Amino acid sequence: YDNLELYQKAIFNYSKALELDPEDPNIHNNIALIYKNGLNDYKKALESYNKAIEIDSTDALYYRNRAGLYGFKLKEYDKALQDYSKAIEIEPENAKNYNNRGVFYKDYLENYDKALNDLNSSIEILYSNSNYENLEMAELYEERADIFIKLKSFDKAIEDWKQTYEVDSSYTAYANYNIGSIYLNEIRDFDEAIVYLSKSLELKYWNPQIIFSKRSIAYANQEKYSLAIKDINKAIELDPENKTYYYKRLNIYLLINDYDNSIIEANRTIKMDRSDPQGFYGLGYTMYNNKEYYKSLKYLTISIDKMINNKKDHYIGDPNGLDKISLPDLYKFRASIYEKLNVPNLMCEDLNDAMNYVKDDVLKKEIQKSILEKCKD
Repeated sequence: YDNLELYQKAIFNYSKALELDPEDPNIHNNIALIYKNGLNDYKKALESYNKAIEIDSTDALYYRNRAGLYGFKLKEYDKALQDYSKAIEIEPENAKNYNNRGVFYKDYLENYDKALNDLNSSIEILYSNSNYENLEMAELYEERADIFIKLKSFDKAIEDWKQTYEVDSSYTAYANYNIGSIYLNEIRDFDEAIVYLSKSLELKYWNPQIIFSKRSIAYANQEKYSLAIKDINKAIELDPENKTYYYKRLNIYLLINDYDNSIIEANRTIKMDRSDPQGFYGLGYTMYNNKEYYKSLKYLTISIDKMINNKKDHYIGDPNGLDKISLPDLYKFRASIYEKLNVPNLMCEDLNDAMNYVKDDVLKKEIQKSILEKCKD
């Protein structure tokens, strides 16, 4: 019934089954699943999981399921961890138990060393079982690759992605896409990024517009701007409603100082979403490069205001397509314009505002140095 979203009817029928056998833990477990995943009634879901475990405290499945409720829905992470560990205690040879706890360590507790230990155990157990499913093993390598990225062990992450399609060929296009993304975003080896992204395209990756978009960034960072424009145009052709691709095209125009197209593209993105600061930043950047400093101030100020009042998790992408422009970066940029216009009081005000938001130690030192040198009074 839950596949038809007739959750209440399913609960009714399970309740009837409980009248016949009130001590069946599987029925209580199934009721809990419907309350959790279908009806979003987490209190009743917890009651049913508790009842299942009260009847049978030797089944790891019930602890795994309750751990998911504690962790994903109730945000009671200590209790979730206790249940994941209890499942391992009950079934120490079940790879799934280590996988679940490892993913929980990674995604919720951000304890990547413990996550890695659990994923290693899961892979080792699965390999010891000659009847393991290829897809299950590939998924474990995918999870471990993500942990290696968190730990900045990029070579190991790449090796794990290669392992995914060694054990399950259906992963080949997806793995090549992810390897290309690691070379692009983390290692910043644009030649290798292009090789793997192109291979993923050849293998008919299901979402080609994303690859065209990423490959355009690699080309732009190689200063192969005509190829970058060609790729991002293809991404837009495939997904014309995705504003992200227009931002990326704007960034390319900014890199090549294409004044007219930068303005057209920035205004296009503003029209698509006026709450997003990216388009206004693009206009401010363009005006700055064209030495129209007062216009640049206008648009940078709008961009700063929108970043401060950001309610949609918007961010500003650096023209290189890889880094983000932070609020302190914006204040520092605007301060440099005030300096050019010989307005030292506003320049220093912006530098001090930047200090209120800065988190990056390198940028913090740069701003402190500017304040000491230029704002002595």
